[in-house]
Amino acid sequence: MADTTTKTAQTAASAARDTVDQATEAGTEGMKRAQRAASQGMEFGTQTMNAYVEAGKTASAAMGDVNRAFTDACSRSLADYNALSQRALSVKSLQDVVDLQASALQQMQTNMATMADIYGQFINGLTRTFEPMVSRASDAASQAARQATPRGA
Repeated sequence: MADTTTKTAQTAASAARDTVDQATEAGTEGMKRAQRAASQGMEFGTQTMNAYVEAGKTASAAMGDVNRAFTDACSRSLADYNALSQRALSVKSLQDVVDLQASALQQMQTNMATMADIYGQFINGLTRTFEPMVSRASDAASQAARQATPRGA
């Protein structure tokens, strides 16, 4: 009977050691996973901040370009309308009025085309500004989906 008790005690001790070893291994693996997840989170956060900084720089440059284009367009428009005003003061015939009217219409069309170009610059600038952020959002969704998918699924 002493042999049976000794064997049972040895089996129980061996099983306990195996359980402790498995628990230690599982805990170690869990810690490694947590460290990887934290590292990935930090890397992702850094990349996201970099995307926002880049978007800010792009927005600043784009709005500077739009502001310069708008200022130039306004200056040209004022100079052109000044010339039209001087022509209006020198009108002497019906033909002069018709020519002035045609010039004014042409100037208005030119100004509208210029404003359409500036609007296009503005939209292009917004598009370039939001590209990095949209890309990061897409990456975040993909990463979240990958992390949420159980391994082996």
